[in-house]
Amino acid sequence: MELYRTILFYTLLVLTVGLGFFMTRRYALEERIPVYLASRYTKSGNTPPRWLNRWIRWTTLASIERTFQVINISLYWLGRPQPRHITSQERAQALIERLPSAETQIQTLLQEYQSTIYTPRAGNLTTARKAASLILLKTWQIRIKEALQSLDYRYNQLR
Repeated sequence: MELYRTILFYTLLVLTVGLGFFMTRRYALEERIPVYLASRYTKSGNTPPRWLNRWIRWTTLASIERTFQVINISLYWLGRPQPRHITSQERAQALIERLPSAETQIQTLLQEYQSTIYTPRAGNLTTARKAASLILLKTWQIRIKEALQSLDYRYNQLR
């Protein structure tokens, strides 16, 4: 009896996850949910919170633009957030100065982004995503290294 319950549980779990993926892909729920929530806020007389407006803006970005956001995220995590008026080239240069070990990946991501945005040629999204993944990895390596150095410094100061 216990075996049947386990099989039934996992079958229902797989069906639920499958249905979730189907509904998300078929009806573009990741794009429709934030818009629906914002409309509910507005209809009730409230202004939507900033996080919801950011989510709506995020869903309207092209895939290459979402991928390029890795540069902004990395700059933020490394303590160098950039103002909105800074160009993509300047953002990439600021990240190269802070993360020189990822210069090749940053240049690759910038090139694919600029090709898609400013030319009729579509950039290679796969190449851009690989570069973005490596940038995030190197960003986290630097963050962890700096955190450990900070802890080491604090520990040695207490002695």
